[in-house]
Amino acid sequence: MLNRFLIVGIGGSGTMTLRFLQRELRQRLALAGVDRMPRAWSFIAVDVKGNQAPGETSARLGSTDDLAQFFSLSTEGVEYDNVRMTFDGPRNTAIQPWSPGVGTVHDISLVDGAGQFRAIGRTLGLYYLEPLAHALESAVPSPNHDDELRTVSGLLDGRPGDDVRTIPIVIASLAGGSGSGLVFDVCDIIRAIDE
Repeated sequence: MLNRFLIVGIGGSGTMTLRFLQRELRQRLALAGVDRMPRAWSFIAVDVKGNQAPGETSARLGSTDDLAQFFSLSTEGVEYDNVRMTFDGPRNTAIQPWSPGVGTVHDISLVDGAGQFRAIGRTLGLYYLEPLAHALESAVPSPNHDDELRTVSGLLDGRPGDDVRTIPIVIASLAGGSGSGLVFDVCDIIRAIDE
């Protein structure tokens, strides 16, 4: 029996991998006669890069419209220094040693990504922690779609069953900016949702 999945791609590499995975799953489902992705499989991309414009297409991957959910950790006009200043003060001493200070980040436009700096990705993730947690919680697939999942499971492997659970999968590069900076925080958020 197939399970519900919450698949989270973090950062540029995680988002790209998520798009490849969706393409492969769509092709496999089409071969079995399934014309759309089961609603019990939820995909969400999280990235600092804010230019995942709707309708952006790739010959290999299709449209970004296929990313059902995209959570951007940057908005037009918001600079790193504005974000970092919110963490200054005596109550936020834990972030100050590792997060680049105000005035130290140059030549990085947040709408283009975290510039391969994991501390920038993590700082932005902490800044948007509450809305990010809400977006991840909203992305958890509902058991209301289990009947559809049983049907798809029967078409793919012929083994419909009743033991269905939600399996989270987090995809990120450990060598990048927002992916490596946020992977542990995203896993902690998902763990808290499950509790």
